[in-house]
Amino acid sequence: MKAMLKMELTRAFRSKGMLFSLVVGNGIAILFYILVVTKFMKGFYSTLDYDKTTYLLSSYHCILGLTFDTFSYLFTFIVPILAAIPYGASLFMDKKDGYINNILIKTDKKNYFLSKLITLFISGGVVAATPILLSYILAIISMPSTRPYVESGGYMIKGFHMFNEIFYSDYTFLYVIIFIVFDFVLFGLINCLCMVFTYWEDNRFAIVLTPFIICYGMHMLSQYYLGYYLSPIVFAKIDFLYTDKMTFIYVEFLVLFLLAITSLRGARKDVL
Repeated sequence: MKAMLKMELTRAFRSKGMLFSLVVGNGIAILFYILVVTKFMKGFYSTLDYDKTTYLLSSYHCILGLTFDTFSYLFTFIVPILAAIPYGASLFMDKKDGYINNILIKTDKKNYFLSKLITLFISGGVVAATPILLSYILAIISMPSTRPYVESGGYMIKGFHMFNEIFYSDYTFLYVIIFIVFDFVLFGLINCLCMVFTYWEDNRFAIVLTPFIICYGMHMLSQYYLGYYLSPIVFAKIDFLYTDKMTFIYVEFLVLFLLAITSLRGARKDVL
C-alpha cells in the first residue's frame, strides 16, 4: 500500500497539470497581493497618525479568501477545476491506456483504488490550500499581525460566525490555519468526485470538469432554494460560515465523504 500510494502521489505532484494548477492558483494569490494588498499597505502607512482611520489595519485584512474582492471570488470559483486538472482523470486514463492491467498484476486491486482516492484528496487539497498559505505569508511579512478587536468594526467576522472567538483572540493565526485546513478538506473531498464519475463518464475533460459542474450546480441550487450560504463556493470563504448553518454544511461534507467511499465499492465491482 505504501509503495502504491507513493507512486500515485509522485505521478500527481510531478505532472504538468500540477505545475499548471499551482502556477495559476499562486498567480492569483500574487496578483491579489500586488493589486489589492498593496493598496491596503499604502492606506495603512499613509494613516499612521490615525487621523484618517478608526482602526489599525493588519495582515488579517489581506488574506486571499478573507476579503470581499474579485480575486477571492475568482479563486473559490475556479479552484474545483484547478484541483482536478493534475490527477482528476488519472483512473480514466489508466483504464484507457491499459496501464491499470499492468499495475494490478503487481498489487492488490483494493490498494490501487484506495491509493487513487487518497491521492485525489491530497492533490486537490494542496492545490486549494497552497495559494491561501502563500497569501498569508505575503501578508504577514508585509504588515503587522495586529490582534483584531470587535470594537474596531473593521472586520467581517461577527459573533454569529464560526470560530469568531479564535479570530478575536491572541491566537488569530489559528483561525487562518483552520481556514486553510477547512479548504484543504473541502476541495480534497470535492476532487474525489472525479473518481466517482469515472464510472459514469467516458470523456476525460468531462471528468475533470465534474467537480466544478457540481459546485456550480450546488451554488445555483443554494442561491435560489436552499440559501446562499450553503453553497460550497460561498462557504469556502470561511468568513461565510454561520453557526446556525453548520449542521447543513456538516451534512454536505458527509455526503461528499460517502460518495468517495461509494467510488471504492464501485471499483471492487469494476470489471477490467
